[in-house]
Amino acid sequence: MHIHAKGTSLYYSMSCTYNIFITNNCNEKSSLPNALHNLKQRFWEDVSLKTEADEPKHQNSRQRSAHSAKLLLDSIIPYQINRLSHRMNKLLDQELRAHGLSMSIWRIMAVLDFNSTVTVNELARYAMIEQSTLSRMIQRMEAAGLLVSQKSSEDGRVRSITLTTEGYRQFDMVQVVTMKHTGRIVAGFSRVERAQLMSLIARMQENIEALNVEDGIKTGGTKVR
Repeated sequence: MHIHAKGTSLYYSMSCTYNIFITNNCNEKSSLPNALHNLKQRFWEDVSLKTEADEPKHQNSRQRSAHSAKLLLDSIIPYQINRLSHRMNKLLDQELRAHGLSMSIWRIMAVLDFNSTVTVNELARYAMIEQSTLSRMIQRMEAAGLLVSQKSSEDGRVRSITLTTEGYRQFDMVQVVTMKHTGRIVAGFSRVERAQLMSLIARMQENIEALNVEDGIKTGGTKVR
């Protein structure tokens, strides 16, 4: 194993090398948790030696350990995606609140703008909001005149949610805000790179959906019976 890159290139190399190292060295007959623990320890011991030249000479052992831990976090895709999502949403939420909205309200409005009318269950799934929280938000948004909640004509137990004219107006008003926010995030990306990014995200979504099916779970966390 040879690691001679720095900065971002090093993190990418670490991710690839780590996965290859684990795959090539894992013994199926051994206890998986213990095997992975030992392999990780061997990997990071090797890494600490290979990257020593890239670290400032004045660093002590604790600083080097923190450096290796950061490399590990930077190689974990779910961690990086969650970190990026948190930072993007925090910035957008600040901008939306200047217009009297929030990220959660905007997600609800975006789902309703795209789907016109949805059930509460569908809205919870697509807006990624717990139903107990969503029910309270629907009540507040209905009181503010942003949406209408009514019993379905097909099933009285089901409630259908629809944006009002005022809801559409406010959503259209903040569309400029969200589009500018997105533009800043992908600044410097070419049209081809943006298309590639969306394609990769779609493929990851498909992989997650496939895993959910294999595990007997529907999108939204409901067990398939």
